[in-house]
Amino acid sequence: VAASILLIIGFTLFFNQNITHQSGFGEQLAVLLPDGSEAILNAKSKLYYKKGNWEKDAKRIVFLEGEAFFKVKKGKTFTVKSDKNQVSVLGTQFNVNADSGFFEVICYEGKVKVQNSIASQIITQGQAVRSIDSSFEEWKLKDRIPSWTQGKSSFKNTPLIYVLSALEKQYKITINSQDIDITQRYSGGFTHNNIQNALHTIFDAMDIKFTFKDKDTIELSN
Repeated sequence: VAASILLIIGFTLFFNQNITHQSGFGEQLAVLLPDGSEAILNAKSKLYYKKGNWEKDAKRIVFLEGEAFFKVKKGKTFTVKSDKNQVSVLGTQFNVNADSGFFEVICYEGKVKVQNSIASQIITQGQAVRSIDSSFEEWKLKDRIPSWTQGKSSFKNTPLIYVLSALEKQYKITINSQDIDITQRYSGGFTHNNIQNALHTIFDAMDIKFTFKDKDTIELSN
């Protein structure tokens, strides 16, 4: 009986074991999933899945905190979950950006279904959808792959708070923004290899002043 109990516990622990992949500041991390699908994590992002689901039931479910570009092999439904949001596909290429209160999906190939707690939306190649506080925003694009995989972060009418978050993740800095309106929208981008250029590109265009309080802390003002 004791041996049987240990065996059951062992199987339970095995099937519930999380396999976790996490990238650091300014880092990209390529992940090969058990079915041969690929995920590239952007800076300060985390992806994990339950090992037993993939090996026993072939449930292709991953959990994401941050941003990742997926190249999914055809097969059973592949699902990306983040908080109350999820993306479901069969075989396609798409980008997911999951931040606090922010969920953005861009489809580069095939078709994906985006869901949150109150609505769902199907998008195809060249389409994008964003959920901010559960409401959907849509737009179109011509890019074939995410710009961040080539060293530049791009934004389309994005609330400034999420642009600042991307800056912090890429350059390992802290940005104090209590004196500005972080709900204002930004369209444009910044490169990942020069912090001064990145800051000027964003803040000069928005008439925002930035000051280094130390080498890792920046304060914003109007």
